[in-house]
Amino acid sequence: MSTVWPLVHAERSALIEQLSQLRDEQWDHPSLCSGWSVHDVAAHHLSAMVVQAAVVERLVDRDPDVLILLYQGEETG
Repeated sequence: MSTVWPLVHAERSALIEQLSQLRDEQWDHPSLCSGWSVHDVAAHHLSAMVVQAAVVERLVDRDPDVLILLYQGEETG
């Protein structure tokens, strides 16, 4: 596996850890994205991950060999 994926997984874990420690009032705090709260930014990122997972699931349902291609993509970056 390439060196990128362990970093991606580590960053996702760190994000989950940070978000899980927020107090209720911190979710409404303005983010660095103008007009977006911390909640808005977190929801945006998490929804993108859910959509990506759904796309992969549909592709695999249609053709299980897609998993091989996805794995090779990790290898070649």
